[in-house]
Amino acid sequence: MSGTVCPFLAIAGEPARRSSLPDHAHACFAAKPATPVEIAQQERYCLDPGFTGCPIFVAWAAREAAQPIDAPSTRVVVPDARVDDSV
Repeated sequence: MSGTVCPFLAIAGEPARRSSLPDHAHACFAAKPATPVEIAQQERYCLDPGFTGCPIFVAWAAREAAQPIDAPSTRVVVPDARVDDSV
C-alpha cells in the first residue's frame, strides 16, 4: 500500500486491485456498500496524498474509531518480579 493513495480505492468486483490512474471501474470500499467514485473525486482525493481529507475516508475513520466508555479504564498491576535473596 502506498501512503499517497487511498487504501480503499479499488476496482469494483476486484477489491484487491486498482489502477494507478483515475478509472470509471474504481469503487470506494470505505463506503458501505462500496460505491463508484467519480473521476474528479479520484483526482482530488483518492489518488493524492491528501486522501485523508476525503469526506468518505473521514466518515470511515469516525465509524471505525474506538468509542469511549463511561467507566474508567482498569489499571493493570504487574507484580514485582524481584527475588528476595535474604532467605
